[in-house]
Amino acid sequence: LFLIQRLAIFRPASARGLPRGPPNLANMVRSSVPARACALALASGALWAARAFVAPAAPLPSPRSRVVAAAPAGAFGPEDAPAGASTLAAGAVCALLATGVAARAVSAGRAASVAMRATGIAINGFGRIGRQVARIAMKDPEVELKLINASYDAEYLAYQMKYDSIHGRYDGTIEADGDSLVIDGKKVALSHTRDPAEIPFKEHGAEYVCESTGVFLTTEKVQPHLKAGAKKVVFSAPAKDDSHTVVMGVNQETYESSMTAVSCASCTTNGLAPMVKAIHDAFGIKRGLMTTVHAMTASQPTVD
Repeated sequence: LFLIQRLAIFRPASARGLPRGPPNLANMVRSSVPARACALALASGALWAARAFVAPAAPLPSPRSRVVAAAPAGAFGPEDAPAGASTLAAGAVCALLATGVAARAVSAGRAASVAMRATGIAINGFGRIGRQVARIAMKDPEVELKLINASYDAEYLAYQMKYDSIHGRYDGTIEADGDSLVIDGKKVALSHTRDPAEIPFKEHGAEYVCESTGVFLTTEKVQPHLKAGAKKVVFSAPAKDDSHTVVMGVNQETYESSMTAVSCASCTTNGLAPMVKAIHDAFGIKRGLMTTVHAMTASQPTVD
């Protein structure tokens, strides 16, 4: 742009055979080839930048107001008015074009940063809890389901996730594709091993693991998960050691980033604790008695 200006704009108007009209924006743009080029580019840039803004921004000052402010009435002579106006018009138009390009670049940076914030997760154990975690993860832009480790084949796992007698049919698409699932158009890898050390967490970029088999519930027992590439492990059941327990809405602020394994407590605790906390904070509780109606679990015999 600088080279074009040096070659075309700074020559006298008479040397270029340009009309000597009043210094309005239309004449300014028509009087300079670079200005016309920038105006054409501005139209493309404006359309391009319009899609870039995530939120409304303050309107830019109009090119006309910029030119008028920079060149008050009487400042142009009979020879240099068109040339000076052309310079200002080219500068204003190109500045607006640069603003549009910069806005597009900022938007691309925002999109990239959002994509980078998505945390890769894996699920070990695809029972009722594991499937609900998968359903929630697929609708959460902050996480990306990378891997599911389960004993069954892809066709059966797809069927199990798609239909649920309590939560209903999955609100999306699920299909098997070889030894993987395609959920809402996104491929999720599968593995089938009972040894956590063999689960390819690192290979698939899964940093956080939902441990929902009900088997590995101590910090010691999830060491193979960590060696296989996981950075954090969340138990879907009460821990069987002193691993920290986090109940959302009750004590999530007690979590520390140094913790590698935490429990999200039991279903009973998650159902009871938030209500107890609200009542205790408002009125105080001295003692309490609770009972729970619970579904049959896999570890309970159906006959006493």
